[in-house]
Amino acid sequence: MNLCAATNAVVTGKGMALNPLEDKEDVIFQRRLAWQSAISEEQANQFKEMVTRRIETAMEMSGVEENVEVSAEDVVYGGVK
Repeated sequence: MNLCAATNAVVTGKGMALNPLEDKEDVIFQRRLAWQSAISEEQANQFKEMVTRRIETAMEMSGVEENVEVSAEDVVYGGVK
């Protein structure tokens, strides 16, 4: 979650909530991100790219990069301007 919050601070600087989603057996971390106000499409793409890269790097540094898939879906609350 800290990786998401830090990425948000760099990319948007806007208030954001991280809400847990229903647990799945093969998913380690799954959150729905919601912004208080709309972010631009460019910010959404930059956020997705940056947070994915940060999570992949963290997994690699912790030695658990095998069989780990990082994905981000575009579900933006508050809209994309």
